[in-house]
Amino acid sequence: MSRIRSMRWSLAAALLAVGAASVPAPLVGASEPGFPGDVPDRFRLRLGTVVGSFDTNFAYSTDRGGLGGLVNFENLLGVDSNSTSLRLEGSWRIGRRSSIEFGYFGFDRSGDRGPERDFQFLVFTILAGTAVETELSSKVATAAYRYNAYDNGEVRLYGTAGVSYFDLETRLAAGVGVLLPGGVPLGRGIEQTVDVSQVVPILGVGTEWAVSRRFLTNLYFRGLFLDLGGFRGGISEAGLSGTWFFIRNFGVGAGVQRVDIRVREFDGGSYTARGSYSQIGVLFYLEAAF
Repeated sequence: MSRIRSMRWSLAAALLAVGAASVPAPLVGASEPGFPGDVPDRFRLRLGTVVGSFDTNFAYSTDRGGLGGLVNFENLLGVDSNSTSLRLEGSWRIGRRSSIEFGYFGFDRSGDRGPERDFQFLVFTILAGTAVETELSSKVATAAYRYNAYDNGEVRLYGTAGVSYFDLETRLAAGVGVLLPGGVPLGRGIEQTVDVSQVVPILGVGTEWAVSRRFLTNLYFRGLFLDLGGFRGGISEAGLSGTWFFIRNFGVGAGVQRVDIRVREFDGGSYTARGSYSQIGVLFYLEAAF
């Protein structure tokens, strides 16, 4: 499984590299407009911290027709409902109205609460009161082309088209208190890892407003729901941020973001899954502009 994820990340990096190499270089001596004011926007890099609140509900089964009820990992298994992570974003303007954008963030959370009720995980039934340790890892990476359909120097209205890769990994370890199908006691503990990951296309819209020569706001939404055969679902992301450039090339900012992943059906080969992942967060960041 880890080898497959590494191959996916390597493929994504290679595609981005090929795309970047195919973009023509800007003309030497071309004028470099600023936005907002005289703040350069050829390259932007943003590094910040996200304080997120989560709601995770999933069901996993080795039987395609036997997916049980959804398990809320925060409420039932005590997985952290709040966590902090770094978030990286950037953009490269390749034309007067065109740019390439990218972003990445990931969270690692855990819990060690025994369930108050029985629940199904893959082929097993975990009985109430069983000692359970759970680890959840979530990663989201995005790359997109952006086009400013309207730009009067103060307001920009834009659209984006690209891809998003998400990886939701769950590791569950349970002590004695596990049943096999038919109610047969297993007689020992288990440790199982499942992974729901997918590359999906995304479309988005947004607006930027240069409130002053050094203060910029950005409001956006992007997402898509689709059926890819072994995956039926989608991802959506929305955010609002404000950045104050205290000097021409550097700024500080804050914002809010929401990420929703809906999985109606996922075929993992040896198991199937369905569920949802929601994260609402507050973002604080530093931004460099060149």
